[in-house]
Parts: sequence; C-alpha cells; structure tokens
Amino acid sequence: MKIFLTLSIFISFFVKADDINNYRYYQINHSEKYIAYIKRNDPCIYGGRVKENDIHKYCEMADSRINLKLSYPTVYVSRASLFGSYLDIIVAAPWNEQKCRIDLLDNNISCEPTGK
Repeated sequence: MKIFLTLSIFISFFVKADDINNYRYYQINHSEKYIAYIKRNDPCIYGGRVKENDIHKYCEMADSRINLKLSYPTVYVSRASLFGSYLDIIVAAPWNEQKCRIDLLDNNISCEPTGK
C-alpha cells in the first residue's frame, strides 16, 4: 500500500491540467461523445470522439484551398457550432469566405462559398 501511495504522489507531480485560457474555442456536444476546440497558439481546429481519444487536427479546408495554419491571421474560424458529430464553421478569408462542415465521425470536411 505504501508503494502505491508513493507512486501515486510521484506521478501526480508530472500531470499538468490544461488551462481553459489556452483555448479560443472549446465545445463538447450534449452527449459528450464529440469535442471540438481551437487552441490560442494554433489556428487549426481539433476535433473527434472523446471516449476513443480519436482527435484529429484540421488545417486544410477541403478543396477550398484555404489552410488555416499557412494563412493565419488573415484567415480564421468564426461562428463555430457543434451539433452531434458535425462541426459547422465559417472560415473568414478576405478573398473567399467559406461555410464548412467537419464530420468528426467520418473525418471529412465539406466547404462551400458564402458569397461574401
């Protein structure tokens, strides 16, 4: 028992909780199966299945030729909403704003121009 307690205390020093202030956007759906977030130090979108720890990084917005990482800060994500396994976003780009949907279950992205 003493070994377990000592080991638990020792391991706890190495575990660091992530601060919510490190995120610009963070949402988990009502069933807590899917998560989506954007970190403050990375313009790409992270999302996936929580329980399976199946999180993917999304930088390239389908065939729109918009890359969040390469074009930051000119291009950025706004109006993000997570519904079930779908993350709906607006990718604001001065030359071609896009309305995109990321399917976190099938791991694919579809985008269409907004006309703005």
